[in-house]
Amino acid sequence: RLPGVSAAPVDASDPVRLRELFHDADLVLNTTGPFFRLGVPILRAAIESRTHYADICDDWEPTLDMLAMDAEARRSGVIAVIGAGASPGTSNMLAALASRELDTVEDVFTAWPVDVPFVGDDPADSASGGGSAALVHWMQQLSGKIRIWVGGESVERPPLEPVRLDYPGLGAGTAYTVGHPEPLTLPATCSITRDSTCVMVVGAGTAAYLMTLREEVDRGRLSLDQAAAAIESPTAARLA
Repeated sequence: RLPGVSAAPVDASDPVRLRELFHDADLVLNTTGPFFRLGVPILRAAIESRTHYADICDDWEPTLDMLAMDAEARRSGVIAVIGAGASPGTSNMLAALASRELDTVEDVFTAWPVDVPFVGDDPADSASGGGSAALVHWMQQLSGKIRIWVGGESVERPPLEPVRLDYPGLGAGTAYTVGHPEPLTLPATCSITRDSTCVMVVGAGTAAYLMTLREEVDRGRLSLDQAAAAIESPTAARLA
């Protein structure tokens, strides 16, 4: 136990309990997920309790919904900062810093690795079992349509489209599109004239497996939770 630190169990989908919990707080830091289920309700509870708010939302749909709550938050005197994690968050700041060094910005791609080792990975994350919120979020962003920036305008496209990138000093390769907030917000701040999307650096075999799960979700054969479980525990038949 840490001095001055207390914990309380709470149902994150219960707005009455959330408002009670937030009432005596100075700041709500929302790290629950998936955000397409819990982002808007928790922000609304923070606004109603007049408590400042920050989160690590990485779903594009609730990002639009929460940005639309700006006037409501201002009326309540609430400062709300969304997408303050690694991606978006750090990725946005890096894109902004890079764009300041350029006269014009044509394309901005934010990317993250999937099936390659990455500094900071926690082995416990892959051994948690049960279909984590992160995997449910992932399948939500790999199914249906996603919002990206193409040819200087916002469009909706299927996820997992291949994108050929040529990275200075590392060479060319193929990444795959995934739903994320950066293509919604960066064009406004970086004045992107052509394309912007979030992509995954992933092997072709993994991409193909994810495409099969996407098709099953889109056809109603799998729920998002079932698809998340199929990522953690793939069957031989589905892999084939």
